[in-house]
Amino acid sequence: MKIAAPIPAVLLLLMLSIGSAVCFAKVYQWKDADGNVQFSDRPPDALPAQAAQPGTASTNQARADSSLIVRVVPVDFRLHDRVNHMVESVPRAVDRIYRTRCNLTFPAQPTLTIRLLPDQVAYDRVVGTAAAPSTPDRQGAPATGELVTWYRLSPDAMAQALAGETSETLLRSDFPFAPRWLRAGLTRYFQLLRVLSDTTAVFSDPQLDLTVQTLRNTDRLLPTAELLSLSEPDWQRKNAPNQRAEAQAWSLVYFLMSIPEGGPLIGEILKRSEATAGDDSASTSVIDSRFPGGMGGLDARWRAWLPTHKAAHYY
Repeated sequence: MKIAAPIPAVLLLLMLSIGSAVCFAKVYQWKDADGNVQFSDRPPDALPAQAAQPGTASTNQARADSSLIVRVVPVDFRLHDRVNHMVESVPRAVDRIYRTRCNLTFPAQPTLTIRLLPDQVAYDRVVGTAAAPSTPDRQGAPATGELVTWYRLSPDAMAQALAGETSETLLRSDFPFAPRWLRAGLTRYFQLLRVLSDTTAVFSDPQLDLTVQTLRNTDRLLPTAELLSLSEPDWQRKNAPNQRAEAQAWSLVYFLMSIPEGGPLIGEILKRSEATAGDDSASTSVIDSRFPGGMGGLDARWRAWLPTHKAAHYY
């Protein structure tokens, strides 16, 4: 069960108020062995299914897109329609950006389970008894795909938790050997994703940007090649106490997603890391072979970009 993201703390999910519905493809509906209604873009094997119109069912049911099944544990209290829309739209947006911007696919089609509680009292009761620390795998990714929250939390906090956990769930399913810096940077990147009425936007994180600017101005930035090769224990040591490594990882991801060649480069790093079972040199070798000027070129362009205005990314 995931109760923290991106830092070890309690992980929250959410609803975001938006004006218009998103257009969805045709899906199939069926019940799984636990009696939960499931939705997918293709019928399940050996189970009766019927065509269904996404967006018409209440949010105590699961939703799916081509890469990710979103399953909401049934509840016995009334949910606002905006919660249903957020559960449908935010994971789809994260998945779409990974597929179209980074040229990635997720054939494992993982499941993100969302457990909504009526209020903070119920939430604290569940977390107090069930929030054992996650057991990380050797790459440091939490072995979980569950989000627990009370549904009246602020929309921004819930959207942040849902987008961040969606990113982690997708990466765990098909890229469990993702480099530590890239997993952290992508999680923080997607946490500022917002689905608007006619577009999806990812915004800059002002606090992380301020941290990076301070590190730059005081000459305390980690060397980029070192950041890209940090193992989990080294990451924890270098990240304390001011989230230095995490702030730099977010900044580097935001920079890469700001330039045309950056998204495909991220995809290639993830693929190389998987092919080499987490080789620490995967990031630098891909950059040296695919980025103009190699590591030196990337480092110079990133540092020149740091003091500039960080425009939102629209998808």
